[in-house]
Amino acid sequence: MKKFVYTIAFLLVALSMSIVATGQDLLSSAKLARNVTVDSAKFAVIDAVSEGRGVFLKWTLEYERNNVGFDVYRLTGKDFVKVTPNTVLASRGSFSNEIIYGGEYQYFDRDGSLGNTYIIEALSSTGARTRSFVVTAGYTNDLSAVAGRSLEALERSNSSAPELLEHTAPRLPKELWNEVTKSRSYPDSATQQMLTGQAGVKIGVKADGFYRVTAAELQAAGLDTSA
Repeated sequence: MKKFVYTIAFLLVALSMSIVATGQDLLSSAKLARNVTVDSAKFAVIDAVSEGRGVFLKWTLEYERNNVGFDVYRLTGKDFVKVTPNTVLASRGSFSNEIIYGGEYQYFDRDGSLGNTYIIEALSSTGARTRSFVVTAGYTNDLSAVAGRSLEALERSNSSAPELLEHTAPRLPKELWNEVTKSRSYPDSATQQMLTGQAGVKIGVKADGFYRVTAAELQAAGLDTSA
């Protein structure tokens, strides 16, 4: 009987501890969600490795929100110099207000070498930047095992700049894209030729800016404004 009572008591204690732990996890997640600003990213892990030629960087975010992408910088002399010719684009979901957890990204710096120091900046949709901690490239004797690709494949992947417009354009549903396409305005060469054949005046300005020209000034320049 005592053994049965002890067993029940043990199960109740274990259940209560599980409930407390679950409640703490939920509270922690809610607190984290409140702390994530409109444009925010937090770096969790950054790995930088090299076989001696080029540096492979891989980073994981604790969370991100309204994140457009990343720029990678290498310490050259006394300054950090950007090595990414184009921004490393973030996942599609991170463009929204939704908080994305555990996003993983990578970049191969073909001009990097063992011992180089790097930082990574996350770029938000508002232009704000979040800088990572500093990481130094360590040695690996099997880069393909870390990167999932051979050194030659990594070098080829960075051999040409991607079409940035194609990658950054929002991916719209087919129906919405059709509406956008139908509403596009295209050059009207006939109207342009007609307008250039009309009477006009030449206006000279001394500096860039906006200028207001009155009807009286146009008439004084010989333009018929009665039409």
